[in-house]
Amino acid sequence: MVLKFRMQSQACLVLITLALAMSGCVNNSKTISGNKIAIPNYSYGPLITVQPDNLHPKDTQRLVKAIDIPAQWWLLFDSPQLNQLMQLAVPNNLDLLAARAALNAAREQLNAQTALAFYPTISGQLGASKGNLFSGLAVAKRNPSNVFNGTLNFAYNLDLFGSSRSLVAALRAQAKYQEFMLAAAYLDLTTNIATASIQLALLNDSIALNKAMINTQYRQLHLLKQQMHLGAVSGSQILSQTAILAATEAKLPPLQQLRSETINLLAVLTANFPGATKLLVNISLASLHLPKSLPVSLPSQVAQQRPDISAAEALVSVASAQLGVATANLWPQFNLTASYGWSQNQLASLFSGANLVWNVGAQILQPIFNGGALRAKRRAAQANFVQATAEYRRIVCQAFAAIANVLQEVNNNNSIFADLAQAQLAAKQNLLMVRQQQVYGGASYSQLLAAESQYQQAELQLLQAQAQRFITTINLFQVLGGGWWHHQQYLTR
Repeated sequence: MVLKFRMQSQACLVLITLALAMSGCVNNSKTISGNKIAIPNYSYGPLITVQPDNLHPKDTQRLVKAIDIPAQWWLLFDSPQLNQLMQLAVPNNLDLLAARAALNAAREQLNAQTALAFYPTISGQLGASKGNLFSGLAVAKRNPSNVFNGTLNFAYNLDLFGSSRSLVAALRAQAKYQEFMLAAAYLDLTTNIATASIQLALLNDSIALNKAMINTQYRQLHLLKQQMHLGAVSGSQILSQTAILAATEAKLPPLQQLRSETINLLAVLTANFPGATKLLVNISLASLHLPKSLPVSLPSQVAQQRPDISAAEALVSVASAQLGVATANLWPQFNLTASYGWSQNQLASLFSGANLVWNVGAQILQPIFNGGALRAKRRAAQANFVQATAEYRRIVCQAFAAIANVLQEVNNNNSIFADLAQAQLAAKQNLLMVRQQQVYGGASYSQLLAAESQYQQAELQLLQAQAQRFITTINLFQVLGGGWWHHQQYLTR
């Protein structure tokens, strides 16, 4: 069924425009300038305002251009149970803890390499040895001597061709990559919890409705058996209704299994064992609020908001810096060294001025022959850079396509929900009418049960459509980045 929307004549162009973003990704190749890659753009047509005629205002949604995603977007669902679960999961989730540890390790690697690249190394040495300081035939006639020494050693790499600086740049980009992987883990966690909560609410409602349907079909079977004793119906009708009842009963255990698995999943997401949390056991779709205003980010914001795009860009920077390291390794390395200390065979007089020793030196190391290994490594680094750039482009195109798909799905789900809401309303009105007719003898009890069963089926379909609207709304928050940037200080501390 096709539902008519009240919209401007050009409103449908937005979906076509967003779908054509993929062609922009293909035809407008991103140019590389240094380590930067230009983001493809897509334009907006008029945004669709979804207001089906037969929906209550509380069930309508509209797309709003260029509004920011809230820091805690799940608060828009107005569910205390969901809010408590998020508060429990975000500080304790094991994936977040692991991602934060990986970020800290990457930062410390950066700190270590920065110190090695930009500062001299100074080491102190104290030594004592015993041996024969003479050679030749006199060795056997002389007693072993003691030697004591204490020195300070200095070393510094001039890094004239940028090998160390490039390595620091690679590690800095790697640390940024881990930041965005942490943000991606946060985004996955929050969307997975919200999605699992909606699925649990649907399962709770579906189980309750399934039990009601079983009860209705059982009463209908009981009535048919009574009618058969009176000769009003045949045995085939009994068998048909028995099969219908058995099929409905068979649907209940899988629903209960899915419900148990979903509860266990939520326990894992909150770093608990199964059965440890009961926050969402009795949640229902009726207790959730569907957000009315949905954000549509500008194209220029998408690249900043999506952690997968930013992570891919960081990997391009890593590959670029590693190419710089491979290039610098083809050139000479210049090292400065110095030492200052004392050496003596008597420990008591070791630090006297007469025993002072020092030296200053410089070293140039130039690869002469290595079988082409260094140039092969540079070609490999160039190929890695091309690969990282291609992966970045692919992720950008996929991100824009995902946004277009979800926006299309938002409108389609609203249309489906409106049609099913109309069907549910008609089934409900029919049930009320049959009940009234049954009171005055205009309808039989079996007709009443049939109308009740039809209404329950329509109610189940409407529940599933409403749950899909919630999930699609969550997906929209996810493909637009999920507001992780509002939690950046917490995520990257």
